[in-house]
Amino acid sequence: MPVSTLTLVVLRLFSISWFVEALTTAVSVSTWITPNDKTSYWHYAVPLFMLVLAIASWFAGPLLSRLITRCYDTTITISGLSLEDLYTFAFVFLGLYFVLSSIGPSLNWVHYFFAVGSLPNPVDDQRKSVYQLSGSLITLVAGFTVMLPARRWARRLLRLQSQ
Repeated sequence: MPVSTLTLVVLRLFSISWFVEALTTAVSVSTWITPNDKTSYWHYAVPLFMLVLAIASWFAGPLLSRLITRCYDTTITISGLSLEDLYTFAFVFLGLYFVLSSIGPSLNWVHYFFAVGSLPNPVDDQRKSVYQLSGSLITLVAGFTVMLPARRWARRLLRLQSQ
């Protein structure tokens, strides 16, 4: 298997990670901006940039991987592993990373959300907790969405890559 193919797998992992982070940031921003804020569109500049970066790196992945490895794109012998196996491992790894890194903060912010909800005037603190909770929950859900059907995602990606 060429080094450029392995580099492509890593680039696509980062693209998925940036995509999830962009969605998380966009949802989090939407929980704390007010409708009357005239600069509210500028709050979405960073998530939009992250989304464009994720999509651009996904589609530019093959070109980037060839450019990165152009001087030393040798073939690595990995016996018994196919490209589908590598993509499956990558999706499981990324999903597991998302799940493990967000399950603790999700539980913490769910607890905080309900604890603050019992206070006499919880509005500002609840808005903050919804902001933090939504980011953790989106990452948690994305982790399960990537990890559980990893083989299906790998096959779909290989079909798209062969076209």
